[in-house]
Amino acid sequence: MRPFSSGRNTPYDRCIAANALPAGPETNEKPRDYAARLLADLSAAENAGKLKPIAGFDRQAIGGLKVFMRTSGAGAGDCAVCHVPPLFTDFDFHNLGISQAEYDGVHRDGSFARLIIPDAERAARPAIQFKETPKSDKPEYADLGYWNFVDLNGPDRRAGESADDLLRRMIGAIKTPTVRNLRYSNPYMHNGLYPTLEQAMDEIVEMSELSRAGKVRSSDPELARITITASDTAALLAFLRTLNDDLNRLYRKGGRGQ
Repeated sequence: MRPFSSGRNTPYDRCIAANALPAGPETNEKPRDYAARLLADLSAAENAGKLKPIAGFDRQAIGGLKVFMRTSGAGAGDCAVCHVPPLFTDFDFHNLGISQAEYDGVHRDGSFARLIIPDAERAARPAIQFKETPKSDKPEYADLGYWNFVDLNGPDRRAGESADDLLRRMIGAIKTPTVRNLRYSNPYMHNGLYPTLEQAMDEIVEMSELSRAGKVRSSDPELARITITASDTAALLAFLRTLNDDLNRLYRKGGRGQ
Protein backbone atom coordinates (compact mmCIF):
# COMPACT_ATOMS: atom_id res chain seq x y z
CA MET A 1 0.00 0.00 0.00
CA ARG A 2 1.41 3.37 -0.98
CA PRO A 3 2.09 5.78 1.91
CA PHE A 4 -0.35 8.63 2.44
CA SER A 5 0.79 12.01 1.20
CA SER A 6 -0.99 15.31 0.76
CA GLY A 7 -1.38 16.49 -2.79
CA ARG A 8 -1.58 20.09 -1.54
CA ASN A 9 -5.01 20.43 -3.09
CA THR A 10 -6.78 22.12 -0.19
CA PRO A 11 -8.96 25.20 -0.83
CA TYR A 12 -6.01 27.31 0.34
CA ASP A 13 -3.60 25.67 -2.09
CA ARG A 14 -6.06 26.10 -4.95
CA CYS A 15 -6.51 29.78 -4.09
CA ILE A 16 -2.75 30.38 -4.03
CA ALA A 17 -2.25 28.61 -7.36
CA ALA A 18 -5.25 30.15 -9.16
CA ASN A 19 -4.22 33.67 -8.17
CA ALA A 20 -0.48 33.21 -8.70
CA LEU A 21 0.23 34.19 -5.10
CA PRO A 22 3.61 33.24 -3.60
CA ALA A 23 3.34 29.79 -2.00
CA GLY A 24 6.31 30.27 0.30
CA PRO A 25 9.44 32.34 0.93
CA GLU A 26 12.07 32.60 -1.74
CA THR A 27 15.60 31.43 -0.96
CA ASN A 28 16.96 33.45 1.97
CA GLU A 29 13.72 35.44 2.26
CA LYS A 30 12.64 35.91 5.86
CA PRO A 31 9.14 34.68 6.74
CA ARG A 32 8.11 38.18 7.83
CA ASP A 33 9.14 39.61 4.47
CA TYR A 34 7.38 36.79 2.63
CA ALA A 35 4.17 37.45 4.56
CA ALA A 36 4.31 41.14 3.66
CA ARG A 37 4.88 40.28 0.00
CA LEU A 38 1.93 37.90 -0.10
CA LEU A 39 -0.33 40.48 1.54
CA ALA A 40 0.76 43.08 -1.00
CA ASP A 41 0.05 40.74 -3.93
CA LEU A 42 -3.31 39.77 -2.45
CA SER A 43 -4.27 43.40 -1.95
CA ALA A 44 -3.25 44.26 -5.51
CA ALA A 45 -5.40 41.45 -6.90
CA GLU A 46 -8.37 42.54 -4.80
CA ASN A 47 -8.03 46.21 -5.75
CA ALA A 48 -7.84 45.31 -9.43
CA GLY A 49 -10.89 43.08 -9.12
CA LYS A 50 -8.83 40.12 -10.32
CA LEU A 51 -8.93 37.85 -7.28
CA LYS A 52 -10.35 34.57 -8.55
CA PRO A 53 -12.99 32.95 -6.32
CA ILE A 54 -12.25 29.41 -5.17
CA ALA A 55 -14.78 26.91 -3.86
CA GLY A 56 -14.28 26.48 -0.12
CA PHE A 57 -12.29 29.71 0.22
CA ASP A 58 -14.81 32.45 1.00
CA ARG A 59 -14.46 36.08 2.04
CA GLN A 60 -14.10 35.17 5.70
CA ALA A 61 -11.25 32.80 4.85
CA ILE A 62 -9.56 35.56 2.86
CA GLY A 63 -9.86 37.79 5.92
CA GLY A 64 -8.35 35.00 8.00
CA LEU A 65 -5.47 34.63 5.55
CA LYS A 66 -4.72 38.32 6.10
CA VAL A 67 -4.77 37.86 9.88
CA PHE A 68 -2.47 34.85 9.54
CA MET A 69 0.03 36.79 7.42
CA ARG A 70 -0.16 40.13 9.28
CA THR A 71 2.88 40.42 11.55
CA SER A 72 2.41 43.81 13.21
CA GLY A 73 -0.23 46.29 14.26
CA ALA A 74 -3.85 45.67 15.18
CA GLY A 75 -5.28 42.33 14.17
CA ALA A 76 -1.90 40.69 13.69
CA GLY A 77 -1.98 36.93 14.03
CA ASP A 78 1.80 36.85 13.45
CA CYS A 79 1.28 33.21 12.52
CA ALA A 80 3.36 33.00 9.34
CA VAL A 81 6.59 33.87 11.16
CA CYS A 82 6.62 30.41 12.76
CA HIS A 83 4.00 28.51 10.74
CA VAL A 84 5.79 29.22 7.48
CA PRO A 85 4.01 28.15 4.26
CA PRO A 86 3.87 25.90 2.37
CA LEU A 87 4.55 23.35 5.16
CA PHE A 88 3.28 25.78 7.80
CA THR A 89 6.14 25.14 10.23
CA ASP A 90 9.65 26.51 10.71
CA PHE A 91 10.78 23.27 12.42
CA ASP A 92 12.03 25.42 15.30
CA PHE A 93 11.16 25.63 19.00
CA HIS A 94 9.09 28.38 20.62
CA ASN A 95 7.53 29.05 24.00
CA LEU A 96 3.92 30.24 23.75
CA GLY A 97 3.33 29.84 27.47
CA ILE A 98 1.32 26.63 27.23
CA SER A 99 3.45 24.78 29.78
CA GLN A 100 3.10 27.75 32.12
CA ALA A 101 -0.67 27.80 31.66
CA GLU A 102 -0.83 24.09 32.47
CA TYR A 103 1.37 24.43 35.56
CA ASP A 104 -0.40 27.52 36.89
CA GLY A 105 -3.75 25.83 36.26
CA VAL A 106 -2.78 23.02 38.61
CA HIS A 107 -1.18 25.23 41.23
CA ARG A 108 -2.05 28.93 40.96
CA ASP A 109 -1.26 31.94 38.81
CA GLY A 110 2.36 32.96 39.14
CA SER A 111 3.56 29.55 40.36
CA PHE A 112 5.49 28.74 37.18
CA ALA A 113 7.39 32.02 37.50
CA ARG A 114 8.62 30.91 40.93
CA LEU A 115 9.56 27.37 39.90
CA ILE A 116 13.26 26.77 40.59
CA ILE A 117 14.96 25.73 37.36
CA PRO A 118 18.72 25.03 37.49
CA ASP A 119 21.17 26.90 35.27
CA ALA A 120 23.33 25.29 32.59
CA GLU A 121 26.12 24.33 34.98
CA ARG A 122 23.84 22.60 37.47
CA ALA A 123 21.17 21.17 35.18
CA ALA A 124 21.15 17.40 34.67
CA ARG A 125 19.17 17.00 31.47
CA PRO A 126 16.86 15.49 30.56
CA ALA A 127 15.37 15.89 34.02
CA ILE A 128 12.57 13.50 34.94
CA GLN A 129 10.67 16.07 37.00
CA PHE A 130 10.79 18.56 34.13
CA LYS A 131 9.25 16.17 31.62
CA GLU A 132 6.16 15.50 33.68
CA THR A 133 2.54 16.59 33.69
CA PRO A 134 2.04 18.97 36.64
CA LYS A 135 0.36 17.43 39.69
CA SER A 136 -1.08 19.20 42.71
CA ASP A 137 0.93 17.05 45.14
CA LYS A 138 4.15 17.27 43.09
CA PRO A 139 5.10 20.96 42.76
CA GLU A 140 8.46 19.95 41.29
CA TYR A 141 6.74 18.37 38.27
CA ALA A 142 6.64 20.59 35.19
CA ASP A 143 6.86 20.25 31.44
CA LEU A 144 9.81 22.35 30.27
CA GLY A 145 9.73 21.00 26.72
CA TYR A 146 12.91 21.36 24.66
CA TRP A 147 14.78 22.65 27.71
CA ASN A 148 15.42 18.99 28.44
CA PHE A 149 17.14 18.22 25.15
CA VAL A 150 18.66 21.30 23.55
CA ASP A 151 22.38 20.93 22.79
CA LEU A 152 24.07 23.79 24.60
CA ASN A 153 26.81 23.86 21.98
CA GLY A 154 24.63 23.04 19.00
CA PRO A 155 23.03 25.04 16.18
CA ASP A 156 20.24 26.42 18.41
CA ARG A 157 22.75 28.58 20.24
CA ARG A 158 22.83 32.06 18.75
CA ALA A 159 25.92 34.17 18.21
CA GLY A 160 26.96 35.77 21.49
CA GLU A 161 24.42 33.75 23.48
CA SER A 162 25.62 32.09 26.68
CA ALA A 163 24.65 28.55 27.62
CA ASP A 164 22.52 29.95 30.44
CA ASP A 165 20.75 32.33 28.07
CA LEU A 166 20.05 29.51 25.63
CA LEU A 167 18.71 27.27 28.35
CA ARG A 168 16.45 30.00 29.72
CA ARG A 169 15.15 30.66 26.20
CA MET A 170 14.24 27.00 25.83
CA ILE A 171 12.07 26.84 28.97
CA GLY A 172 8.69 25.60 27.78
CA ALA A 173 9.76 25.67 24.13
CA ILE A 174 7.93 23.24 21.85
CA LYS A 175 8.60 22.42 18.20
CA THR A 176 6.27 24.27 15.84
CA PRO A 177 3.61 21.88 14.51
CA THR A 178 2.10 22.29 11.08
CA VAL A 179 -1.38 23.76 10.99
CA ARG A 180 -2.36 21.71 7.97
CA ASN A 181 -5.11 19.15 8.54
CA LEU A 182 -6.05 20.38 12.00
CA ARG A 183 -9.43 18.72 11.47
CA TYR A 184 -7.72 15.40 12.10
CA SER A 185 -5.28 16.26 14.89
CA ASN A 186 -7.35 17.28 17.91
CA PRO A 187 -6.99 17.65 20.86
CA TYR A 188 -4.59 20.56 20.43
CA MET A 189 -1.28 21.82 21.77
CA HIS A 190 1.52 19.50 22.77
CA ASN A 191 -0.27 18.51 25.98
CA GLY A 192 -3.65 17.87 24.33
CA LEU A 193 -5.53 20.02 26.82
CA TYR A 194 -7.63 21.88 24.25
CA PRO A 195 -10.38 19.81 22.61
CA THR A 196 -11.32 22.45 20.02
CA LEU A 197 -9.51 24.97 17.86
CA GLU A 198 -11.57 27.70 19.46
CA GLN A 199 -10.26 26.78 22.92
CA ALA A 200 -6.68 26.55 21.66
CA MET A 201 -6.98 29.94 19.98
CA ASP A 202 -8.47 31.53 23.10
CA GLU A 203 -5.50 30.26 25.13
CA ILE A 204 -2.99 31.72 22.68
CA VAL A 205 -4.77 35.08 22.77
CA GLU A 206 -4.75 35.06 26.57
CA MET A 207 -1.06 34.14 26.70
CA SER A 208 -0.24 36.89 24.19
CA GLU A 209 -1.87 39.43 26.52
CA LEU A 210 0.11 38.07 29.47
CA SER A 211 3.29 38.19 27.41
CA ARG A 212 2.80 41.86 26.62
CA ALA A 213 2.38 42.39 30.36
CA GLY A 214 5.67 40.59 31.00
CA LYS A 215 3.95 37.70 32.76
CA VAL A 216 5.04 34.74 30.59
CA ARG A 217 8.30 33.21 31.72
CA SER A 218 10.82 32.97 28.86
CA SER A 219 8.14 34.00 26.40
CA ASP A 220 8.99 33.82 22.71
CA PRO A 221 9.14 37.43 21.43
CA GLU A 222 6.60 36.64 18.71
CA LEU A 223 3.92 35.83 21.30
CA ALA A 224 3.55 39.47 22.34
CA ARG A 225 3.07 40.48 18.69
CA ILE A 226 -0.21 38.55 18.45
CA THR A 227 -2.92 41.20 18.72
CA ILE A 228 -6.07 39.53 17.45
CA THR A 229 -9.63 40.25 18.57
CA ALA A 230 -12.71 38.02 18.69
CA SER A 231 -13.64 38.94 15.10
CA ASP A 232 -10.08 38.27 13.96
CA THR A 233 -10.22 34.88 15.65
CA ALA A 234 -13.38 33.88 13.78
CA ALA A 235 -11.77 34.79 10.45
CA LEU A 236 -8.52 33.05 11.37
CA LEU A 237 -10.35 29.85 12.28
CA ALA A 238 -12.18 29.99 8.94
CA PHE A 239 -8.82 30.23 7.19
CA LEU A 240 -7.30 27.36 9.14
CA ARG A 241 -10.17 25.14 8.04
CA THR A 242 -9.19 25.73 4.41
CA LEU A 243 -5.94 23.88 5.12
CA ASN A 244 -7.70 20.55 5.57
CA ASP A 245 -7.26 17.88 2.94
CA ASP A 246 -10.15 15.68 1.87
CA LEU A 247 -8.63 12.45 3.18
CA ASN A 248 -11.37 10.33 1.66
CA ARG A 249 -10.49 11.69 -1.77
CA LEU A 250 -6.77 11.19 -1.22
CA TYR A 251 -7.32 7.66 0.04
CA ARG A 252 -9.42 6.78 -2.99
CA LYS A 253 -6.79 8.29 -5.26
CA GLY A 254 -4.06 6.25 -3.56
CA GLY A 255 -6.07 3.08 -3.93
CA ARG A 256 -6.29 0.00 -1.79
CA GLY A 257 -3.78 -2.78 -1.54
CA GLN A 258 -1.18 -1.02 -3.67
